Amino acid sequence: MALTANRKRTKVDGESKIFTRNFDVPASTEIFQGGVYFVDASTGALKKTSNGTTDLCVGIAFNHYNNAVASATTDKPVTIEWGQEEDVTITGVAATDVGKPVYSAADDSFTLSPTSAVRVGVVTQYVTTNTATVRIDPIA
Repeated sequence: MALTANRKRTKVDGESKIFTRNFDVPASTEIFQGGVYFVDASTGALKKTSNGTTDLCVGIAFNHYNNAVASATTDKPVTIEWGQEEDVTITGVAATDVGKPVYSAADDSFTLSPTSAVRVGVVTQYVTTNTATVRIDPIA
């Protein structure tokens, strides 16, 4: 299920370096703050879901943007961040999963399974049942 509202982000304090890059938004697409987003290799614009194999996760949306118009933006209105650590929900995560890669196939989901998903980062700390700290580092 895709996001329908901004997601409250739970950033972890620390020394992590946050990187940013701005992206265009396809026509009739709403980008929600806190969602995981992917890039369309053919257009360079953001996508809300991954094809699970070749799409690249680019990070977490810093801001909300609703492109309700019939054409794609050209002024790169959405900022994507990566390099930060955030507490996220991962069903079944355990303390023994620290160091394992984290994957996603949609703007609102995280998993430890690479099946039909692409890498978004790595578990850096187990927090509690179904919650872990993840360093958002999709390209590493």
